[in-house]
Amino acid sequence: MARKARGTRANGTGEPVVELNALSDLPRPLPPGKYVVQEPGGPRTEITVTSPAGKTTAPITGATKRARLTTRRTTKPVSIDAAAVDAYSATHALRRLVNALGRSAVAQLLGVSDSQPGRWLAGTDRLSQANEQAVLDLDFVLSLLLTQMSPAAAGVWLVSANAHLGGARPVDALALRGQAPVAAAIQSLAAGAFA
Repeated sequence: MARKARGTRANGTGEPVVELNALSDLPRPLPPGKYVVQEPGGPRTEITVTSPAGKTTAPITGATKRARLTTRRTTKPVSIDAAAVDAYSATHALRRLVNALGRSAVAQLLGVSDSQPGRWLAGTDRLSQANEQAVLDLDFVLSLLLTQMSPAAAGVWLVSANAHLGGARPVDALALRGQAPVAAAIQSLAAGAFA
């Protein structure tokens, strides 16, 4: 845990120093200032940060190098393969739902006609933004639910009144309020809470 040591002098400058017990206590990104790191049983290492990017003026030591690497890791963008993006689309989630539940059950859970999921999958009709969100929410809830119970029990749970949702059926709460309250009810179930 970080604590500010008032009156501590670093390199005779008279500036306050933030003393840390471990490198993991370093704030991210490192704001300009002086840091003293002393891991249990290790030497005291002084780090002077002159820019928010984490560039230091202290000699590079093991602690300084690790702090720099950690700072860089948090700011570097993640590269996502464009070819893999389709696997995260609503159409892919819809295909997964139809394979697991059947077209008619998916249509019923989404509140659309029985033939609509087939038209979406065939590309005849395009998913609206609202239907796309409903498909993604249902896919998330089903994947979370299947980690807690069998497919048969999950099917019953989705259409049964639930005390965690104020007596509403999870499928209705999903349509009206989105996946957050339903996910919370599933997590309560996972924690062994019964309302």
